[in-house]
Amino acid sequence: MGHPILQAILEGQYKRGLQLYADFQTPTPSDDRWAGYCLFAQGDLLSAKDLLARAWARGCLSAAIELATTYRHLGEFEAARAHLQDLPWKDLSAFDGALAERESGMLYAACGQLEKARHALERAWALAQGQPEVLRAAVALAIGWAEALAGFDVRATHYFDVAVDSSHSIKRAQALVTRGLSLVYAGRYEQAEGDLQEAQRWRQDLPVMAPILAYTYGVLRRAQGQWHEALEHYQEAARLANERAEVDSAFFSELGACAVLASLGELDEATAALHRAAKHTGEPRKAVFWRWRAAVLHGLSGDEAAASELRGIADEFVEMGLHREAAWVTLHEAEAYARVGETEAVQVALRVAIDGRHLLGSGAPLVVELRDLPHVQRLLMDQPDAYSRVLRDDWRSLGGCAPLGVQLITLGQGTICLEGQPVRLRLRRGIEVLAYLMQHRSVAREQLLNDLWPEVRPRDAANNFHQIKRALEKSLPGLALPYDPVTQTYSLESDGLRVHWDVQAIKDELEGTVTAVEHALQTYGGPFLPMASTSWAQQVRREVESCIVNAGMALLDRWIILGEHAKCLALAQRLREVDPYNDTLVEVVVDASFHLEGLAAAQHLLKEIQEQFVLEVGEFPPRLEALYTHLR
Repeated sequence: MGHPILQAILEGQYKRGLQLYADFQTPTPSDDRWAGYCLFAQGDLLSAKDLLARAWARGCLSAAIELATTYRHLGEFEAARAHLQDLPWKDLSAFDGALAERESGMLYAACGQLEKARHALERAWALAQGQPEVLRAAVALAIGWAEALAGFDVRATHYFDVAVDSSHSIKRAQALVTRGLSLVYAGRYEQAEGDLQEAQRWRQDLPVMAPILAYTYGVLRRAQGQWHEALEHYQEAARLANERAEVDSAFFSELGACAVLASLGELDEATAALHRAAKHTGEPRKAVFWRWRAAVLHGLSGDEAAASELRGIADEFVEMGLHREAAWVTLHEAEAYARVGETEAVQVALRVAIDGRHLLGSGAPLVVELRDLPHVQRLLMDQPDAYSRVLRDDWRSLGGCAPLGVQLITLGQGTICLEGQPVRLRLRRGIEVLAYLMQHRSVAREQLLNDLWPEVRPRDAANNFHQIKRALEKSLPGLALPYDPVTQTYSLESDGLRVHWDVQAIKDELEGTVTAVEHALQTYGGPFLPMASTSWAQQVRREVESCIVNAGMALLDRWIILGEHAKCLALAQRLREVDPYNDTLVEVVVDASFHLEGLAAAQHLLKEIQEQFVLEVGEFPPRLEALYTHLR
């Protein structure tokens, strides 16, 4: 280990290694080899390839190891394989032999030949014993990567721990990123976040790591349901990878972006990302990944053959030993069948996916894809047997899993959205029932039925409620409306859901800062459930309107003192949409019009309002009549 550039590499000092090389008057083939690796570590793959090829051509045959590594990162797997085959294996030192076996294993793994990869990496591990700790860490990292590819993230994390604990700063960063990805699939999001944050500190010193770091952040954010942030990370990873001709990272980053865009309903942009990835599909394993995402887009576009395409792709992943990916694809198969109403096929596919979950030992790896599949989520919340419910329990219990977002929109209309997508309820009054339970949370059975069905026989009212209850629980995964026979009360439980009710949100804003009040008044959508006729709904409607008007009047008082006539006019007109026959609001509108547009405009406006009052109410209030006389 006396070579100065190699010593710098073992210490993680790649820039110093390149400086040493620049100082050599007549560099040897070995100098070329190790300087070429420094260029590779700095992310300059094309220059690294040229220098390593020169070292090999000048007789340093061991440079074929790093040359193969560079070709693999460039996506040229056949060239990488050819250089490894040309190595004088029997003449290699234990150090070079460990490096060669490690690269052979990485290449097998990249091609989906995981069994061969394991054998090569075990040979590398044996040769690495007694060698520098950095080499043992590098081999442990490769073994962990192969185990993670097979979907065995717990086993993989053991080797990643060895790599992290045995590496110096920059190599430690590389190990942290790789372990972070495995921790995401193991459902350990907080630990993954910690690893990535620590690795971020060395990003400038190890540019080759930057694309995979951004990609891993994308996977983490997607698993947490933070789709827009995930998309930004995937797109950054693709950009960085393309700048360095790092085809593997570019390929999987574009596929990640495709998946997120599809979840957001941006199918044209998802298709564009898919086709950008196509130019990096250079070997069978990646081709299967590409066909998977293409089949998903076909299904979202209404292609009924998508489900059978996905079945074949899942089988291919199984043949390659990629059990996690096979389970992912089978979940998508179930989703595709659910979209076209193939109920029995959905159950069969879901059962196969849960078989895969048991093979992997946890449902955590499946969450990354499960979050994008609303039909499957709803099915999991209503599974009849314990075998199927296990994945639902995984989903609910995963601590780092961001809750599903539910929007209950009741002002001016009635809509429920799950993760931005409208939920179609077969029963018309489902939204009113959910709003009622959002207000009460826990309510006596008799009061609930009297409030919502006051003129219906108790038995019929109970039947109506139970139908709506089943529809809500089926449509909103994580929502439950249990009945307590002891207290005879119903309650609302929403574990795993983040429910945003516009009524509660606007009330909270009206009690907040001036800015919050202004926002509430601007975004008020209209009367509470305008079609609902129960006394309870009418009471809520009056309460909301009263809150709106009172908050607005307080703001008007403030602006009148400040002489903000334009603001007063706009707000008072807005409030008159809520309370059109409020004398005070009419006075504010007329006064503001007088200050802004003059006497004639104020007189004309008040004349219109007088006609409206007479037409709708039958009289003009004395207070406003006096104002009219005063203006004349």
